[in-house]
Amino acid sequence: MALGLVGYDGTSKRVKRFDDDGYAELKVPDGDGFKLLDSAESTTLLQLDDVGTGQIGKSTKQFKIHGYIDLPEQSSPGVSSSGETRIYMDSSDSKLKISEDGGTARDIGQSESTDGELYISARRFYGIYGAYSYTFSTGYWRMLRSQDTGTTSMGVAVSALELMGTASRGKKLTSIDLIYLVSKANMDDVALTLYKITPPSDGNEQSSSTISFTYDASHDTAGERGAQAYHTLTATVYGGGVWLNSGEDITIYVAVDGDAGPTGLFYLYGAVVHFDRNE
Repeated sequence: MALGLVGYDGTSKRVKRFDDDGYAELKVPDGDGFKLLDSAESTTLLQLDDVGTGQIGKSTKQFKIHGYIDLPEQSSPGVSSSGETRIYMDSSDSKLKISEDGGTARDIGQSESTDGELYISARRFYGIYGAYSYTFSTGYWRMLRSQDTGTTSMGVAVSALELMGTASRGKKLTSIDLIYLVSKANMDDVALTLYKITPPSDGNEQSSSTISFTYDASHDTAGERGAQAYHTLTATVYGGGVWLNSGEDITIYVAVDGDAGPTGLFYLYGAVVHFDRNE
């Protein structure tokens, strides 16, 4: 088997040829490179553009490796260029990463993050204080709390079967849209609290923790949230979202605070839970 090695410095000058099956060495100065050609010396199989940088050029043939490749861990080199793919072993978590077409690096074997959403009907909310009624109209439910003369509350538990995940798989809660109407008179506030419920081990009490979030710009004051209008309030979870582990759950808690007297009406239409999905 003949192996042709051709020096690459803007010319096609052959520098050496080997006619054995052993190892062949070729010394090329930094700044220069070399090409590995087929037997007809017409097709470039492998090209090293600059031995100083180790940049491998494009090949017009399939490149096979019979064996294995060792990739030492390294810090993130950043995303790939557009139209290219970059693979490396990340030292931060000892995972093999891939960045495709300039996209964020992800674990190999993990699909790219995709968005999803889950609609929660008003019928799945439960009144905690005061009198409530449900009505069904044109395909959707709404929940009415009338004559709001003080603070009252509503809540709903979203099944962990819908949002269950881990730090790199499953579904991650990113934001929630609360859909409601304030009518007849302004409310003092319509406030949202998000809880993550963690199942206890044997002998321990049930526990929960609040999930930090920010209101959208149109609802970041109590006056805006309680104003007479149709509302779609968006609560965006801090840090890009929160994963729910197996058995964990979330509770959406809505507190309606008002002194609107007998004329004030609060209608809750439901909520939309937004999440990222890696499967």
